[in-house]
Amino acid sequence: MTAKKKYPLALIPFILFLLILFIGIPLGLYYISSGNIDEGIPAYIKKVIASIIIPILCIAFLYSSFISIKKRINYLFWLIGAILAILISYFFIRNVVADIPYLSNHEIMTLENLHFDVETEYEFSTFYKLEGESNKKEYTFTVNKDTHDQGEILKEQNDNLRAYIEYLPNTHTLMKIKYQ
Repeated sequence: MTAKKKYPLALIPFILFLLILFIGIPLGLYYISSGNIDEGIPAYIKKVIASIIIPILCIAFLYSSFISIKKRINYLFWLIGAILAILISYFFIRNVVADIPYLSNHEIMTLENLHFDVETEYEFSTFYKLEGESNKKEYTFTVNKDTHDQGEILKEQNDNLRAYIEYLPNTHTLMKIKYQ
């Protein structure tokens, strides 16, 4: 007879964490990316939601795994998982948190040499991009379809079109735009 090898219970949350990382993130991004709310406070809220999904799931799995620990060695696995969850959570939420002071005082920039692009590489998502230069540095912002279309029409009429924008510097969320 062969004895069945039991795996530590602490590995179950780690496996679930990996599943979330490789399946949950792409699915979450798939549902959140619509291409229609990519400017202003709704766009920032969309980024907040996208950035806190994984940390919340990490906390839930860490809690559920902690209450089921029976052996001391499993605490070590849990601790490693907790450290990884904290690092990954920091990676996901740092830019959103860093932009909080800018919600009432946006960064301002003038973009020149404007280019408009449409990304349709994803099956159900379309992203409208505004690209331009400011102080010899290139920037790209995701914009709504109406803003994109308006900019393309104005660009056809004026090759020297400029965009005066207000944005959040860490998440690169476009808050306001004015073409001239």
